[in-house]
Amino acid sequence: MLQSLRANFDCSFSEVTLEADPETIDAEKAAQWAAMGFNRISFGTQSFVDDELKAAGRMHRREDIYRAVPILRAAGDSQYQF
Repeated sequence: MLQSLRANFDCSFSEVTLEADPETIDAEKAAQWAAMGFNRISFGTQSFVDDELKAAGRMHRREDIYRAVPILRAAGDSQYQF
């Protein structure tokens, strides 16, 4: 989608956001997102309390959030905002 926007429109992006669930983030995806120009990741995190996440039907747990942040920072050379 970003390639199409860049190819068809004269625009510059100061912020390009991607929404990702913490449990789906891995180093390969994070590096690809950074290479494509995503510089902001929005987590679908409603809580850091596992019982609350489970009650809300969320697939991730607190541990997934803490695991995902360093992966994103390493892949984006700290360019990612949260």
